[in-house]
Amino acid sequence: MKQFLIENKKPALFFLKLTLSYILLSLIEDLLRSSSFGPSLESMSDLVSQNAASLFRILGYEAQSRADATLYINNIRTVHVGYPCNGISIFIVFISFIIAVPGKIKDLSWFIPLGILSVHSINVLRVFCLAVIYLYDKSLVDFNHKYVFTAVVYTWVMLLFRYWIKRFSVLQKFKSNGSENP
Repeated sequence: MKQFLIENKKPALFFLKLTLSYILLSLIEDLLRSSSFGPSLESMSDLVSQNAASLFRILGYEAQSRADATLYINNIRTVHVGYPCNGISIFIVFISFIIAVPGKIKDLSWFIPLGILSVHSINVLRVFCLAVIYLYDKSLVDFNHKYVFTAVVYTWVMLLFRYWIKRFSVLQKFKSNGSENP
């Protein structure tokens, strides 16, 4: 095992940082959720629902998000944004991947917030699309929710991660300079 870790130091370090970042951020989320900050985290569901309602209104539909993060289109109850679907867990995955690959603090300081904003936007579009699907064929909502849009959101996170590696990673800069070790 020791020899394997020595031979695969960089991938092992990446997975260690990824795992520790994910665990630490998840623990922080759990602590915040069970503290006085809990309602703030819960309000993320409302924000996603409200943003999706705004998108519907821009397109000329009567839309509202009620207090329980349920989206109504033309007074028809469509989708409810529960805590697991508000994007926070995806933000944690995104941040963990970015932290796991070395980069400049200056780049991290703007890439992570913009990445979170883009993931949030994708999530709002996901809720919007699920509401449209609900209006046209309720039987397709479950499949699209569980598989299609989950794949879309995580593909987006992986594209952001790839962009981070290619454009801002310290490792990429060493590789492009011909140096093998940073």
